[in-house]
Amino acid sequence: MPIICHDYKDINHLESVIVKEDGAPLQGEIDMYRRIYTDCKASDYTWHFWHDLRLTIPVGNQSEIQIDFFLVCEKGAIIVEVKGGGVGVHNGMFYFTKGEGTPMTRSPFDQAHDYMYALINNKVLNSHELFIDTVCAFPHSKIKKTNDLPLLDQGYKLWSAIQQQDPEQSFADFCLNVIKTDQNKKNWYNKDLTKEELLISIKVLTPNISSEYQYKEGQLTSIAKWLNLQNLDLFSSLERNSRIIMEGGPGTGKTTFAKAYIHRYESFHGVYICWNRLLASKIRNELELENLTNCEVKQYISFLYSLDREHRFVDFEDFTGDVDMLSEKVNGLMQHLRSQADFKPYDYIIIDEAQDTFDKNIASVLNSLTSSLCNGLEYGRYLVFYDTEQGYKKDLRDLESYAESLNRYGCHFLLNENKRVPTNREIVEYANMLLTNDELNIRMFFNNIIQQHSDAVTIHRFKGAKEIVRFIRDKISKIKDESLDWSSYTLLLDSHMKMLPYNGDETIYDRIFDMENTKELTIENIGKIENRLQFTSILSYKGLENKHIILLMNNRTEVDRFELYVGMTRAIYDLELLMLE
Repeated sequence: MPIICHDYKDINHLESVIVKEDGAPLQGEIDMYRRIYTDCKASDYTWHFWHDLRLTIPVGNQSEIQIDFFLVCEKGAIIVEVKGGGVGVHNGMFYFTKGEGTPMTRSPFDQAHDYMYALINNKVLNSHELFIDTVCAFPHSKIKKTNDLPLLDQGYKLWSAIQQQDPEQSFADFCLNVIKTDQNKKNWYNKDLTKEELLISIKVLTPNISSEYQYKEGQLTSIAKWLNLQNLDLFSSLERNSRIIMEGGPGTGKTTFAKAYIHRYESFHGVYICWNRLLASKIRNELELENLTNCEVKQYISFLYSLDREHRFVDFEDFTGDVDMLSEKVNGLMQHLRSQADFKPYDYIIIDEAQDTFDKNIASVLNSLTSSLCNGLEYGRYLVFYDTEQGYKKDLRDLESYAESLNRYGCHFLLNENKRVPTNREIVEYANMLLTNDELNIRMFFNNIIQQHSDAVTIHRFKGAKEIVRFIRDKISKIKDESLDWSSYTLLLDSHMKMLPYNGDETIYDRIFDMENTKELTIENIGKIENRLQFTSILSYKGLENKHIILLMNNRTEVDRFELYVGMTRAIYDLELLMLE
């Protein structure tokens, strides 16, 4: 079978390329290079082969790892640590035999072990799909065991001059025996990978991507900037898990955590998915400003459309119809994608505001697109954020059940601390009353806020639409005259305002649209509006936030509690409620 080399060295001229700092050949690595190449080429398996694999990921006090040889076949992966020249061992301590004998500062087996877990913990490879193991090679020293104590002896993982000088021995078979032995010890019962699955699992190390893989400790500074809150320790702890599900209400830092995650894995190919088109556009703009180009940003429906290139599986109407039928269509699309010859899963997927996609089969997307074996829910890499309280008609859609099903597969973490300012916590407390008290009278709810003279929430009542328009004009004049930051203000209108008459056929929404110094938010202009008061509908702004929110509600009809809740919780500093009575 062929051996696939990923470092392109000429095997006939290794003495001139594998050298020490003084130019002398590194004979141990040279001898092992030729032996590995020859034996793997004669193996029944296809081996991928790297020499001197360097990755800028941390291990101990090192900022990068340097693996002498890395081999991968359908059975698993092997890290090979090589020590040339004379090597001895006494009571488990390794030393170089040249001269008086120099002790090694660290056991070669411990080095290989550290590198293995650096690959696993930094999510370079998925150890749930690909079995990863280690061996050590001392091609110039005849050693049979690594410790005099049988329980500590790792002789079965040692390739020494005894095997190196025996033409009947195969280094490839030696590695396969080590993998088999350790798989039995660790109760590994997964099937061997197919050649196609193997290519997918190691694509992060293949030439077109490996040059881009650069994790630097300096990224932590950028991550802290993204987070803008005191939970960097939390982030560092949680990122050790491949599957993270975070539940939290407004202001608990979910979206900022997502952006920090993208920054952490900036060289990996990921996708951020949400339901709201405006939120997707905002996140896309922010990532572009940070030059984080490896993470796609997609609204869920648009994401499925982009995957369904031939438009055979999903239509827009499917998202307003029967959810069981939609689930079947999403499953069909996923199966179709995985059957394609060029299929490659994402290195990670982030689902933000997942409560909006729970019943639209987001689980099938995670299962199919985060794993080479189509078991991504159990073994893939993903980050999911949700808040069922912000899910429209959450009880009818059984969102809690979907959340509970997903939580079984990952590390579930509850974000219950509001990361914004004290006034925002007050706003959220008011908003939560709408959800926790079914008997709450909305009119009395507003009266209670007024009577408490809240610093966070101000309520204005108006008898007619023209009074509201006059108030908005005055607000615009204040922002302009006092040179306030236009971008920190957003006007949100409830769904009735697009139909509520203002003058003739003109609605209040139309009137605000035509006002001087206002601008409707769109996916094209979000984050780019200057010297205008930006406005949109409440539900279009779901998932986003701003410092100062002006909320326009029609109190002449029954106020939609969910819509009011979403609108109130968009405010970071303060909220002005304009009530049309």
